[in-house]
Amino acid sequence: MLAQRSFLHAARGPVTVVAEFRATPDERRRAYPAREAVRVVRPIGVACGAIAAGTLLVVPGWGWQRERDEEEVVAPPLRAPAQTPSQLVRKAFELAVIEVGAGRPLANVPFEVVTPEGETRQLRSDGDGRVRIAEVAPGACTVSSVIDEARVETSYVVSGVGPARGVARGRPPELAHVVTADRHRVRTGDTPGSIAQLHGVAWDRIARFNWGTADPGALQVHYRDTLGCTRRSPDGALRFDDSDAPGVLLIPRPWQARLAVGSLHELPVAPLRPLFLCLENEARLRIPGAVFQIRFADGSARSGRLGRSGIARVDGVPEGPFTVSYPDELELLAGSLAASVRRALDESATAPLFTLLMQSQEVVDRATGIYGRYFDDLTGQGLAADIDQVVTDPDARRPLAALCALAGLPVRPIPPEP
Repeated sequence: MLAQRSFLHAARGPVTVVAEFRATPDERRRAYPAREAVRVVRPIGVACGAIAAGTLLVVPGWGWQRERDEEEVVAPPLRAPAQTPSQLVRKAFELAVIEVGAGRPLANVPFEVVTPEGETRQLRSDGDGRVRIAEVAPGACTVSSVIDEARVETSYVVSGVGPARGVARGRPPELAHVVTADRHRVRTGDTPGSIAQLHGVAWDRIARFNWGTADPGALQVHYRDTLGCTRRSPDGALRFDDSDAPGVLLIPRPWQARLAVGSLHELPVAPLRPLFLCLENEARLRIPGAVFQIRFADGSARSGRLGRSGIARVDGVPEGPFTVSYPDELELLAGSLAASVRRALDESATAPLFTLLMQSQEVVDRATGIYGRYFDDLTGQGLAADIDQVVTDPDARRPLAALCALAGLPVRPIPPEP
């Protein structure tokens, strides 16, 4: 009978298991006592009956490998039996979704969890914001958010800000989603189809996420009021353009991560929660370019400038009431006058022109500048050139030209009648 040797790595270090009757004197001298040997090799699955019977010795270290005779056939080494996942120590998998700033848990957030054993579970966070599976095999779970019903106003993105927990404020939302949101800035030539193809996300999903509808007629209103679209196609429909401001829409994708079993993973998230500002004068004409300031209930503040269509987008705003102010009153007046003049030129009216030219020189200068930046789409050469083109009635043009001269606007005078 040949000796059976196996070189194993037990919890106490490497050991050699060898048949006693073929053991060398050195191996016998170095072997563990039977009881100690059982304790050493039991965790790695070696049968202990032969040790207790004295037919196997357990030697600390790697031992020695003797040269075998030519006719010797080495028996296969002893191996610890492989453990199946069901035999491994199972632990809980836990994920807690916490809103940063507010410090509150988010309930009813849908996730899909794939365990190390390949089982797929559809779960929602509970009232403590937790997703939990009581017993899972060791390893890592693949966690993905479910965003089929997600809307921008109910969605949160993973935030690097921490710690997530704080003093909870406000009532948690009844429905929430965790998403990854890419920002897309619309450009000239973009269409719903081209945007969907570029990002690999169906346009219906993009539209419903941003505006809650995919109806083409309803989307025209949203294009105007949230993207700031002003250009129109020959059929009258609004089209995307480089000049659209803010011109931003979000592309939703599921959030995904691999998280280890046996630990509580806190997921800090921040709300997308957009706010759209729109400023109009008494004639319901939008005023572009105005500086705004916002103060929120939590004491934070934001500032910025309205876009060319009088709209601004502010993302991730805190919950609660807020106040908006426009600190530059002269800028508001100048912007309102510039918008009114542009409409008056479309209607061949002159009253708004006289109203503008009777203001202070500072207001006239600022209104002329705003007109050139945001409304110069008639001749493309400024307010004076537009007046030259539109106002041709001599009775209106003579006094208007005189006021333009006083204001420094180079309007061509009408030649005197012969």
